[in-house]
Amino acid sequence: MASRFALISVYDKTGIVDFARHLEQLDFGIVATGTTHKALQEGGIDSMEVSEYTDFPELFEGRVKTLHPKIHAGILHKDNPAHYEEMASLHIPSIDIVVCNLYPFRDARKEEGASDDELIEMIDIGGPTLVRAAAKNHGRVIVLCDPSDYDPVIKELSELGGKVSNTTRRNLAAKVFRKVALYDFCIYDYFNQSLNHNPYEDDEFLVGFERVETLKYGENPHQGGNLYRRLDKKQLFPDYAKILCGSEIGYCNYLDANGALNIMREFEAGNPFAVVVKHSNPIGAARADNELDAFKHARGVDEMSAFGGIIGINGKVNIELAQTIKEVMFHIIMADDYDEDALKLLSKKKSRIIMKLAKGWRDADLPPKEIKVLRSGILMQEWDELFTPVDQWQIVTKREPSENETRDLWLAWRVVKHVKSNAILIAKDHRTIGTGAGQMSRIDSFQIAIEKAGDNVQGSVAASDAFLPFEDNVEIAHQAGITAIIQPGGSIRDKHVITKCDELGIAMVFTGNRHFRH
Repeated sequence: MASRFALISVYDKTGIVDFARHLEQLDFGIVATGTTHKALQEGGIDSMEVSEYTDFPELFEGRVKTLHPKIHAGILHKDNPAHYEEMASLHIPSIDIVVCNLYPFRDARKEEGASDDELIEMIDIGGPTLVRAAAKNHGRVIVLCDPSDYDPVIKELSELGGKVSNTTRRNLAAKVFRKVALYDFCIYDYFNQSLNHNPYEDDEFLVGFERVETLKYGENPHQGGNLYRRLDKKQLFPDYAKILCGSEIGYCNYLDANGALNIMREFEAGNPFAVVVKHSNPIGAARADNELDAFKHARGVDEMSAFGGIIGINGKVNIELAQTIKEVMFHIIMADDYDEDALKLLSKKKSRIIMKLAKGWRDADLPPKEIKVLRSGILMQEWDELFTPVDQWQIVTKREPSENETRDLWLAWRVVKHVKSNAILIAKDHRTIGTGAGQMSRIDSFQIAIEKAGDNVQGSVAASDAFLPFEDNVEIAHQAGITAIIQPGGSIRDKHVITKCDELGIAMVFTGNRHFRH
């Protein structure tokens, strides 16, 4: 019998025969479980089946095979005389290499129609136990749970006379605990979902992500960046927003595209709507009878700022709309669909990214909570999915808003919640016409929005994401020609603000809910 053994038990048998052949050449005896043993035998590798090694049969259709003292003693013993003496008295050989990957629970979970019993059977017990034991004892045992590690480990074993460096051992052990942690998370997540339990409500919670793309860089060229998605979940990027042509998407592009889609979700599918976004803020947004007019109105709010921005269109892009879009450089175009000739035209500019939104994208899963990262931890909150319907608005002034004003207030209130606080948004004739975003003073945001609106501000309406604390906001609105304002209300000076509106003939609506966005 060999003086040292490698135990091999793999579900994914990629590269395992070649790896075992190299171990043979390095004088390792090989012990293998059922189907792995069979694969090695067929590959001409001399291996001993686990039940022969332990002198104990597999039980319960293979549920119990490696859970045996002879195996775990061979893995967990320390490299000291007392342990070797104890092993010799019990005739237990040393296991120096463990090669094991786990039942593919995640893949099984993705299969349509998989039953609960079938998924439970795919929960690996012996595999995680083996690799955890080997990883704990990595100072003596080499543990491999990923076929991509076979070649570098064989190379190092050959160069170092059957050994690997301490750094390699520790790296391999770390990978085991990461793999097992993610594996267990997927099982935990499955049970939670079956119970309709929201883990984000617990004092402690787990969340798992997988990388789907390495970005050219992050927010700035000196910052690395990656795109991840939640394990076993579909999300807008990349599952529902498919790139039809164009260059790779950058970190800032993803943020802006996400901002555009969040605004588009506020408006029902099937009704033409367009939005132009830059630096996560809407430059312009509009509803119309057709996609072309909606886009023209959204772009027309601020064509200079729109340069290099992102377009989101509820509906289909035809050739006439494509010809209009190409007049200004937009980095990303997102729409429900494209006519063939429109796509061909827009695709001529190679740096332009064209994305098609898959059916049902509005219903793509949101994580149960919104998470923002601090240097010291995280902040977590519910998503701001609230919209106060018109029949719940409180008209607080003597003059009620007209039908047209109500329509424009409705649109403004839908969009302002997606503008960085302090946020003021001015709207008129089914579209936004001016936006003031991210100012430290609300009056400054008002002045910027009015300036952006230009001469068109006459007869417009305004939305404020939070209450108006002083009358000066109403006065500047009146001077510009704004005739109605929607805001949450809730200031200790509400009465003063309402009185000023009554003096100036401005209609004011309270919604009772603010929409800060930091």
